[in-house]
Amino acid sequence: MGSTLLSSMKAYKCQGERETIYTLITNTAESNLHPIQYSPWPIAIGWKYEIVRTICLLAADVYSGSLKWRDGWGRDGAASEFMTYGENVLKRAVETAEPIPDIDHYSVIYFKADDPCADLLANFERIAGYRIEDFCGEKVLRKERPTVLDLEIAFRVREHYESCVKYAQRSGTLDVAKLRKDLYSSGYMLPEQYRNAFKEQEAAS
Repeated sequence: MGSTLLSSMKAYKCQGERETIYTLITNTAESNLHPIQYSPWPIAIGWKYEIVRTICLLAADVYSGSLKWRDGWGRDGAASEFMTYGENVLKRAVETAEPIPDIDHYSVIYFKADDPCADLLANFERIAGYRIEDFCGEKVLRKERPTVLDLEIAFRVREHYESCVKYAQRSGTLDVAKLRKDLYSSGYMLPEQYRNAFKEQEAAS
């Protein structure tokens, strides 16, 4: 059984509408895939306390051994060492409104070509930087060269989509009509152009 290897982390920040938004980028690899190849991945986005919460969860994973970092598995003090490391990374967060240099794209939603909402997801290609690409027999909605604020929106879109799918499940069956309705009607917390991407094609303005 493999585990996730963590070599390093970076943080970036940008002023949002109300608060400074932070993102935490982990450089990770899977131990059971050879050759070992590390790649950066945005694991968290949000206000500072939300990133600290993620660092706490990662520290627990280091102690349990599910996240490999400096031989921390089961070692007393490993979690606190990781917390200190994570807090220092956060203190050194680079402030930028430009695309994050470590990330060339962010995968927002994976879906099948015959997904009942594939047409709605295709609407996102009208928004600058969003593309749908093929990936291992599936489709993936990606945001190219995201900024910190782009990542925040992409995370919110994914969380909204996953929440709607969850609440459209009834006795193991997906209520497609409810899902398609809720993606737009309950998306009022998303910026307008992102909410409108979930409109039915014929109703889109």
